[in-house]
Amino acid sequence: MIRRAAFLLAFVCGPAAAQTQVELTSRAADALTAAEVRMKGVYDGLAVKYGDDSRERLEKAQDAWEQYRDRQCVFENKGTEGGTIHQMLLYKCLKSQTDRRIAELRRQENCEEGDLSCVRD
Repeated sequence: MIRRAAFLLAFVCGPAAAQTQVELTSRAADALTAAEVRMKGVYDGLAVKYGDDSRERLEKAQDAWEQYRDRQCVFENKGTEGGTIHQMLLYKCLKSQTDRRIAELRRQENCEEGDLSCVRD
């Protein structure tokens, strides 16, 4: 009976909040992975719409952006290097940058007619 009550309580309350740095880091890593999957979906959707030249330019831009994102987050989190919180903060930075990139790619995906900053081929 007590086990069933504990199970029901856990089920109703949902997953417990992370309590350790390892759990917090794991959740940050999972959030980054989910954002990267979303970004790949948007990127792939754009790439199939473009001709060869534009697709190659998109690929080069994405490669350069990934290098920028990674280096920027390493720079921003220099102060926590060697600490237990460092990896979590790095993942959070990478996710934040990835979310911004998704918005940039979606803007290309949903361009209004007459917007000259959008690729149309």
